[in-house]
Amino acid sequence: MIKKELKGLIVPMITPFNEKGEIDEDGLRQITEWLIHSGVNGLFPNSSTGEAAKMTLDERKKVMKIVVDEANGKVPVFPGTGDPSTKNTLELTKYAEDIGADGVVVVAPYYFKPDESSLIEHYKSICSATRIPIMLYNIPQSTGYSLSINVIVKLAKIKNIFAMKDSSSNMIYFHKIILSTRGELLLFQGSEFLLLPSLVIGASGGVLGMGNICPKLILS
Repeated sequence: MIKKELKGLIVPMITPFNEKGEIDEDGLRQITEWLIHSGVNGLFPNSSTGEAAKMTLDERKKVMKIVVDEANGKVPVFPGTGDPSTKNTLELTKYAEDIGADGVVVVAPYYFKPDESSLIEHYKSICSATRIPIMLYNIPQSTGYSLSINVIVKLAKIKNIFAMKDSSSNMIYFHKIILSTRGELLLFQGSEFLLLPSLVIGASGGVLGMGNICPKLILS
C-alpha cells in the first residue's frame, strides 16, 4: 500500500535535546503529535535536519522508537537508518522493522566514496536481510557524490526499494530519474524551492525541512 499510495509532504524531523544533551522524549512526542495534527503525510525521524549523523546508534534507536510509538499508525514513519557502515545500517534497519516502522530512509554511504558495484552491494545486503520498504536518499552536498542514473535504475528493480528523496537541487538530474524509473520508483524533492516544478514533472511530493515550521503552508 505504501509503495502505491505514498505522496505529499514527508517531514524530516528535528531532534530535540535537553540541557544535558539527552534526547528530549516529551519534546519529541509533542513535535510528532503536532506534525500529525497538521496533516503531514509521513514522518522521517533521524534525518539530516535532525542531525542523525552526529547521534549514537542507541540515540537513533530511541528516537525512532518514540516517534513510531507516538504516531501509532496515524501516519507512516520512515526512520533514517543510513550509515557509512553497512553493518550499522543493517542493525538500525532491522531495529526499525522490529518496532513496526513503515519503511526506512537509507542515505548513500558517506565519507569513503564507494564505487558503483560496492554501492549496489551495500543496498542489496540490506534488502536481502530485511523486508521493510526502503527509500533511497541522495544528498551530494553531504556524501560528496550523487547516485548515478545507472545505479538508481538498478536499485529501483530491487523489490524493497520503492522511493527516493533527492536533495541535489539539480532539476535536470531529477527529471532524468523520473524518466528512467517511471512506475518503479516514487521520487520526492528535497528542496522547498523546487517543489512546485518537481510536482509538475511527476514527483510524488517533498521531504522538506521547512515542514517542521510551516507544514500547513506547504500542504496548501
